[in-house]
Amino acid sequence: AGPADYNYDESLSTLRYASRAKNIKNKPVVNEDPKDAKLREHQEEIARLKSLLSKMSSDACATNHVPGNTANGLTEETLTEGSRLKM
Repeated sequence: AGPADYNYDESLSTLRYASRAKNIKNKPVVNEDPKDAKLREHQEEIARLKSLLSKMSSDACATNHVPGNTANGLTEETLTEGSRLKM
C-alpha cells in the first residue's frame, strides 16, 4: 500500500524539493527609474506642503491673524526654506 522500494530515494527527493519550494517567499518590487522615483517623491512633498499651507492659512483666517502669519509663526517663506533644507 505504498510506493515500491526502488522508488524510495526519488520519492524522498521529491518531498524534500516540495518542502523547499513551499517555503519560498517572493518580495515583488516595482521597477522604477531613480529619476522618476525622485520626481514622484518631490510631487508628494509639494502636495503635502500645499495641504499644510492651506490648513495653516485657513486656521489663520479663522483666528483673524495678520495675513502671511500663522498660529505657530510659520510663513510660506519659512515652509519653503524648510523644504529646501530637506533636499
